Amino acid sequence: MAALDLARSTPLKTGDVLTACQVLGPGKRRGMVQVRQLVLKSRTIAPLLEQLSEAGIQPISIDCWDRGGAAAIPVDFLAPAAPAASPARTRAERGLLAVAIALAVSALAGQWARQEHALSALNEQTEELKSRLLGPGAPQDATQLARSTVETAWRHKNERHPATHILEEMTRIMPDTAWVEELRIEGDVVEIGGSATSAAALLPAFERSTLFHDARFAAPLRLESGESHERFRIRARLRPVTSPASAPGSGGRP
Repeated sequence: MAALDLARSTPLKTGDVLTACQVLGPGKRRGMVQVRQLVLKSRTIAPLLEQLSEAGIQPISIDCWDRGGAAAIPVDFLAPAAPAASPARTRAERGLLAVAIALAVSALAGQWARQEHALSALNEQTEELKSRLLGPGAPQDATQLARSTVETAWRHKNERHPATHILEEMTRIMPDTAWVEELRIEGDVVEIGGSATSAAALLPAFERSTLFHDARFAAPLRLESGESHERFRIRARLRPVTSPASAPGSGGRP
């Protein structure tokens, strides 16, 4: 866990350093311990290890002393690391990752389907309201009220980008080396989370889009441990609808 945190929170790479941990005692909370992590650059100790190897000496441990040189710190920089994952375990982890991605895509598809269903229901209610209140013999006040209601409903519908259009634009502008795992739409704000081999290149792609603007990272980029992918979270705004369909009674489609 300490090695993962070191790779996540510092620019140091696992192959460039040797690390060891010293347990200091119980932590402030129950079930936690205080740990000191010691880091030794590989290039510092590599020449000495090479000289020992040429002399036929194979070191079995590298310990560490406190600053005063009075006491040894009970750590070993050559202690074996955790065993590498077996091929079967790696395949299982990849399978779980594929299932997680499939579930995320399924959830997004469900959200888009619900939005499309809501828009379809709004269209049906609009047509029913128009036929009931704008028909022959309707009172003038009721006619004006119904017309205003219908126009408001159409304006609300046509001022929003359909979720399918947003998905199509994301598919078009994002490279094949980027993967979307989260998508949230609130009003004209779209927030996207995922991973990419070069997340910094995504912002210019969003800015060149005819649908998105004001794109920025909503969180710092984070390099996945042991991987070459960067975790990203982008927040962008949707541009206003430029060619809304005409509302009923305004000379457009009924």
